[in-house]
Parts: sequence; structure tokens; C-alpha cells
Amino acid sequence: MYWTWNWWLFVVALIVITFISMFSYEAMNGTNTTQRGERADHPSNFGHVLLVSLLAGAAFAFIITAVVGFLF
Repeated sequence: MYWTWNWWLFVVALIVITFISMFSYEAMNGTNTTQRGERADHPSNFGHVLLVSLLAGAAFAFIITAVVGFLF
């Protein structure tokens, strides 16, 4: 079946990009929470980080899958 590799690519890209997104989100939040004063950020909760990372991962995985599907 032709469509199977597209779904595998989407799932693999989703997992990889979600982990990258979670890592970068937590790294930036760690930097922001160490600042003092008005520039300080509040610590994040895990549910919010997971939801935002999954949405970002799904969006970028969709784009990657569409580009690869268009090229091949």
C-alpha cells in the first residue's frame, strides 16, 4: 500500500519533533525562571508543556510529511 510509508513518516516525525519541542520549551522556561523581577516567568506545568509540544510536533510532522510526499 502506497499510503503506509506516509503514516510511518508522520508518526516518527511526530515523536522526534515532540521531544525536541519539549526539550526546547523546558530549556527556555528554565532560562526564564532564573531571571529576577518583571522578566521572570512562572514555572510551567507538565500538561501544558505536553499539549503545546504535541500540537507543535503534529504541525511540523504534517509539513515534513507533505514536503516529502510531494518530492517523492
